This record gives sequence, C-alpha cells and structure tokens, in this order.
Amino acid sequence: MSDNQVDARVDRVVANLQAKGIKICRANNHCVVQTLEQDMDGTCPAFFRSLVSRYTYPQLEIGPLLMFANQGGRSSNDLSVAPFRDPILAQWMKTNRVLQIGRAVSRFYDPICLPLRASNAPSTKDPLCQFNHEAILQEEAEISPVETWNSWIELLEWSECSVVDSELDDSPE
Repeated sequence: MSDNQVDARVDRVVANLQAKGIKICRANNHCVVQTLEQDMDGTCPAFFRSLVSRYTYPQLEIGPLLMFANQGGRSSNDLSVAPFRDPILAQWMKTNRVLQIGRAVSRFYDPICLPLRASNAPSTKDPLCQFNHEAILQEEAEISPVETWNSWIELLEWSECSVVDSELDDSPE
C-alpha cells in the first residue's frame, strides 16, 4: 500500500470522527513521530504514523481502547508523555519493540500497544495487543498479550468513539 493510500484511508477515518463532533485538527507533527521512533528504536505502523504526524486529537475512547491524545505534550495522557511515565513499563516496551498508544478501558493500567518494526521497514500491519501491567512490573519471564485485535485502523473505522475528558496542563508529571 502506498503512502498516498495510507494517508487517504486515515483521512477518511478522521473525516468520520470529525462528523461525529470530535475535534481533530490538521497539523505538521512529523517531529512527534520521529521522536517516538527514536526513543523506542523502531518504526510505527504506517496508519498510526500517518495519523500522528498529520493530526492533533484529544484522548479518545475507541471501543476497548483509551487512546492517548496527540496535543504536543500538554497533558499527562499525551502520546509524547504517557508511555514514558513509568520507566519499568517504558523499558519493557522498548525491549519488546512495542509502542504504548493507550490503556485498556476495562483495566485502566494495562497498556495497549502497537508493534514497532526495524527502522527501515514500515508496515501497514497494525495489530493491537493489551498486556498485563502487573506481569510487566513483576518482571515475569513470559508475558503474553491479555487481548489482541487484528487492526488498530479497523478498530477506529468500526468502533464507537468518544472524547475522554482530561484536563490539559502545562507541566506533564
């Protein structure tokens, strides 16, 4: 799938969310994606990369996912802040080449992650995996996903979506 096709699919999803009253704005956020990929030593799936690099959006509840906001680090629930708040979880995710993009609605601390690829291998495959945060913090030897979904972009396309009220602050914790 070409970059243009990826962007067009993301644009359709964004238009659908905007039609539901969700404030998603066009922006040049390429530096956000570059920083995430550098910090996590991998490449984000193409659909997620397209959304984050071209739009700002609030924290969203999408089916089982509380997806972090992308608003320039103005809240503790922002994509550039939240995945790195707990150093043990952040290191586990980096080691296991996954990026936390949110938390589970039903198990609020469990990270929901997308796979990262080697730096030169972008991919449109975007399965979501939920991991048990307690197992990670207790450094269990085998940590398998608690729940998985075939596709993040399909979850956005087919699930009910709403904005999660979260205060913006100028100083992320």
